[in-house]
Amino acid sequence: MVGRELVVMRQMMETALAERIGPKHAKIADKRTGHWHGTTKGPVVLGGRLVTVERPRARTTAGEEITLDSWKVFSSADLLNAPSEMNKSDSVPSRTDSSCSTGRGSTPRSIT
Repeated sequence: MVGRELVVMRQMMETALAERIGPKHAKIADKRTGHWHGTTKGPVVLGGRLVTVERPRARTTAGEEITLDSWKVFSSADLLNAPSEMNKSDSVPSRTDSSCSTGRGSTPRSIT
């Protein structure tokens, strides 16, 4: 599952760059506002953990780094903190049926 999510993430970032500076290798030098500038590695939050991925880079025609809003969201540490802010009444044990079996032949009991 993680592989598909990484592909979608990369496509989102490449699409955002293409919209801002034009497609890679396009012959539009007079209209270009920036240039594709390879890739770099960085951490993103995926599946509740940090994963290192490559992201596309670009620079303006003046040489300044172009930042992507999507990269800011994917690499935000706030995504790691989200589960800890979950309401305790919405935790897995409280959502589990109180009459579920422990699977060891014992009498069903409440988990809460």
